[in-house]
Amino acid sequence: MNGIQEPPEIWTDEIGALRIRVELLKDQEELVVFYGSSSLRLWDSLGQDMAPLNVLNLAFGGSTYAWCSYFFEEVFAGVHPRRVVLYNGDNDLGHGLSPDEVLSDYQELVGKIQKHTPEAQIIVIGVKPSPSKDHQLDELEEVNRGIVRHLESIGGQYIDVYGPMLDAVGNTRPELFEADMLHMNEQGYDIWRHVIRNELMSE
Repeated sequence: MNGIQEPPEIWTDEIGALRIRVELLKDQEELVVFYGSSSLRLWDSLGQDMAPLNVLNLAFGGSTYAWCSYFFEEVFAGVHPRRVVLYNGDNDLGHGLSPDEVLSDYQELVGKIQKHTPEAQIIVIGVKPSPSKDHQLDELEEVNRGIVRHLESIGGQYIDVYGPMLDAVGNTRPELFEADMLHMNEQGYDIWRHVIRNELMSE
């Protein structure tokens, strides 16, 4: 795993809260688990937006594919979803990892999911285009292409939010984001809500 040292203490409580969320889960039938970074963690209406799907949000802020892999066994102990929806990439590239390193960490996480729950379908939301990452759009696209190739090889599903979040001439859209130009506002989540729900419900 790339960029892994000691996990920040700030995550102790957050990972503990995720474990409690799993322990309190009463229904795992047709369960869809969302796992990744703050773009998922901050999606407060996720359960409502994906209804009637049975969803569980196990995302934690600041995560990367490497950190999701690091905490996977702890967070997923006792939960065996039918589908796992992943989102990372912003923080990975922000920490200076190359697209190849991001893809390596992504594949390591997928391998752990497949070992834990072989029958689970892997679904990946492509890295979103945000104004704060304008200088890395080529790298974002390279990561997304690599994820698409890998998912094709394992029978997974790719959800493209990259294209729908650009304007008519291919530029990022500041109006979809909070002041930091990285985290989405309600307009941004409106796009995710529509695109991701349609993809998950079309199966």
